[in-house]
Amino acid sequence: MRAFLSLLETRGAGDVAAAELRDALAGDGDAARAALVAEGVVRQGALATTHPCDGIGCAREVRERTPAANGARRFLAVCTERPRACETLSLVEADVTQETIALDAFLAVVRRALRIDPPLHPTKPSARGAKLAGADVPTHLGEQLHLGKTRDVFFARRPTAPPFATLLSERRATTRPTLVLVPTARGIDPELLGRHDGGHVAIAALSDLLVVHDGRITAARALREVPRIEASPASRSARVATRGTVGDLLPRAARWGDVTFYSVERDGLIGVEIAGRQRLFTAADLGMADGRSREPVRAFTLLRRICDGNGIFDTRPWGGRENGKKIVSELRHALSAAFEMSELPIEAYSRRSRSWKTKFRALAGKPSEVARMLVEIARGRDVEPKPKRRR
Repeated sequence: MRAFLSLLETRGAGDVAAAELRDALAGDGDAARAALVAEGVVRQGALATTHPCDGIGCAREVRERTPAANGARRFLAVCTERPRACETLSLVEADVTQETIALDAFLAVVRRALRIDPPLHPTKPSARGAKLAGADVPTHLGEQLHLGKTRDVFFARRPTAPPFATLLSERRATTRPTLVLVPTARGIDPELLGRHDGGHVAIAALSDLLVVHDGRITAARALREVPRIEASPASRSARVATRGTVGDLLPRAARWGDVTFYSVERDGLIGVEIAGRQRLFTAADLGMADGRSREPVRAFTLLRRICDGNGIFDTRPWGGRENGKKIVSELRHALSAAFEMSELPIEAYSRRSRSWKTKFRALAGKPSEVARMLVEIARGRDVEPKPKRRR
């Protein structure tokens, strides 16, 4: 992806000669080009209407002539100056064929790969930024859950342009964390890059974050790993997993229907069952703990609430509808990262039923205990769940 991202940074999006684009992307290989085409980032463009001249600011006009005897299309590149300043050239279709780099499609890929929610209310440029409006103004991509907190994410195509510095200055004065994505880091002063390597306002190069895998553009492996936080002694005594992603300790689930979450007696833990195997996880194991205090964030609290309600839940404890959407979004992204699945674990809010619906199974107790209770109930016996003991 490095060659494409370098071209995007220096040239921008839009129409480009097919031969020029082919040469520019040669360093990425055929697989990268095929992925860009499959994702709709690179697509067939219209034929060029001009052809470059040797003069500065001058271009020949492309005119189609009668086809060749074999039916091949033929063109002329004609100087429109009077008198003509350059000679007329004969061209074939390959000389005027163009491809288009679709920036909107590329940003959609970035959102999907890095799990960025589109903004509910796009950020408007400041008065200072409005004066610098144009293709160089950074784009607000949306929100991303990072280490248990939500941060704003921007894309700056040309980090050497003045709007990039303006954005950094403005975001340093805000209370909300920010990630600024750039195509490559080659045009950024190393000292500036060092000051924004993480922290409240971070800069990251897409050339380090995106890879091509199985014909798609996706996040590099490091982004999908759940941050590892040392578990407490009590957690270790309960044989809680602390080795990175869920995939290290349980069978890989192909879909959310294969995953069961269940409540356990101890606070700060939640159970997961896949293919008959069970594990207990902390909020930190699932990427749902504060990076400093290590306390569970509200997404983990919501997950436990879902289990306690056997999959039936609402977000009223966290305020209004918009705030509810945010916490559900945070939980979606945390679970997708922990289980390395692109499919969202919670469906969109249904206005008809006025509820959310999970794609995974959620139980208020161990699956075996819940199954036993259901069997007893089916036999007509009164069954009381075992009282939970807090240790």
